[in-house]
Amino acid sequence: LDLVDHEANFGEAIRSWWRDHGDSIDSAVASLRHASETVPEGFDSARARAWLGSVGEVSGRRGRALYLLVRVALSGRRDGPELSALLGFIEPSLIEARLRQALEVLGEIKGQKKNKAMPPEEPTASFGEGA
Repeated sequence: LDLVDHEANFGEAIRSWWRDHGDSIDSAVASLRHASETVPEGFDSARARAWLGSVGEVSGRRGRALYLLVRVALSGRRDGPELSALLGFIEPSLIEARLRQALEVLGEIKGQKKNKAMPPEEPTASFGEGA
């Protein structure tokens, strides 16, 4: 049973998730930022549920909106065993690294969205042109 797609392009997995399920990028960033800052030293089922609950409280994400985002960020997959069980099989340092990588990708997406929303700048004439 392969719980983590070791060949996955995690950046593309997050981009794909965003295209299909993205709603509030700020909420997704808040979720993953809090998650990356609060990863415990190890997970059992109760600790995993408590950690995911705290991540959801910070961002307002619940259920599938939270679990799918975290699952894709950590495993590169949209399906698999219960997330609280999956967490016990991934080293905390790898969890932190994957969450930081996902945050970088979301930052890129947010920057692209911002650039698309801004009108193009008007060219400015400099003094002395056309004289």
